[in-house]
Amino acid sequence: MCDTSQSSILSGKYNKLCLTCGSTIVGGQSNEINVDLSSSILTGTFNKIQLYNCNSSILGGYCNSIIDSKNSTIINGYKNEIVCGSRYSVVSGFCNKINYCVQSSVINGGDLNRIDSYVCESGIVAGTRNVICCGSRWSVIVGGNDSLICNSEGSVILGDVVS
Repeated sequence: MCDTSQSSILSGKYNKLCLTCGSTIVGGQSNEINVDLSSSILTGTFNKIQLYNCNSSILGGYCNSIIDSKNSTIINGYKNEIVCGSRYSVVSGFCNKINYCVQSSVINGGDLNRIDSYVCESGIVAGTRNVICCGSRWSVIVGGNDSLICNSEGSVILGDVVS
């Protein structure tokens, strides 16, 4: 621990808190919270919350990251990321990413899915290599592979069928 205020590490090994206030790591191994306010990591390995986060959580998993995002959560999984000014977002699964000013959006399961660039209130549920991007809003992709919703409002893709 370095320069922390009201932060704590409860069990685990090789966990680290640095420049935090009110943050907690419970169990796990080699997890880190850096430059943060009131965030938590509960178990898992090599998970990171860093750079101006607030009220974010990683609940288990391996190599997950929340960077410069607020009120966001990663639930288990592997190499999932929420980055660059995203808020109120949730992600789980394998190598999924919520990136660059995304708000109130979710990726639930699947792998290699991405929500990117000013997307609001949208989601991807399962599937592989699906993308919602470029200012889309109120849109969803459920399952399927290689689907894209870009600059659209209220769009739905079910599997590999567009409606």
